[in-house]
Amino acid sequence: MIDKPLVSVVMATYNREDSISKTIKNIFEQNYYPIELIVINDGSIDNTLSILKDLNKAFNFTLINNPQNLGLQKSLNRGLSQAKGKYIARIDDHDLWIDKEKTTKQVDFLEKYPNFGLIGSAFKMNDTRFINPTTNEEIRKQILMCCPFCHQSILMRSSTLEETGHYNEDLTYSEDWDLWLKIAAVSKVANLPEVTVQVFQPKNDSLSSNFFLKQLPINRRLVKKHANSFPTAWKAKLYHTYVSTFFFFFKPNSKTHQLMQSIFRRTFFKSSQT
Repeated sequence: MIDKPLVSVVMATYNREDSISKTIKNIFEQNYYPIELIVINDGSIDNTLSILKDLNKAFNFTLINNPQNLGLQKSLNRGLSQAKGKYIARIDDHDLWIDKEKTTKQVDFLEKYPNFGLIGSAFKMNDTRFINPTTNEEIRKQILMCCPFCHQSILMRSSTLEETGHYNEDLTYSEDWDLWLKIAAVSKVANLPEVTVQVFQPKNDSLSSNFFLKQLPINRRLVKKHANSFPTAWKAKLYHTYVSTFFFFFKPNSKTHQLMQSIFRRTFFKSSQT
């Protein structure tokens, strides 16, 4: 029997006592072996650390404890620095992998195509299904417009990460998109068409709206930074200028925003919703 490559799953958590057990148990329900789980407790002040210690007795994962909150970017990089796997997967502390063959499918893809550095998948956010562009060509046309990967769905090659570097700790938002841009600049990338991940996001969350608005100037800087690596940069710059102007007049998640979002997805993007 041929030995399968090790997959390291990196997860940062903060104050998730209500969901962390379900997510960790879900990871080990994958039909793939071997999996190495690395959990970074980012200074939680609820019962998350105590729950993690109890779970560790059953699942034997690597537990890193930040005495104080360092933020997602630094926490993930702490986890990546200890990852031993040929491949790296990501999952957030309140989401689920709903396809038990997710890891197997993605490892098989990257083993078959060594010139690909990252593979994601379609995903489900609450009750809505999102189909991201699947081919390298489609992704490269969209990647400067908006992030074509669901962070919780990806599997990336460790050797590619060594070439690109890890998450940019100077970014407060869009650190995942920046990393995908760096990876796509040096390797091919793809998405599986199957939905493998369930993402849970509060509906009509004003805090999420604030985060969205704070991302806009960062996103424009990322487009400028990576423009020379991808096609249709002019279209991306035009789009992000329009978006910034639009939200000067309209609130996120308003009816006008939802209508324009639907129109722009059909006009500019290969991804779709069902």
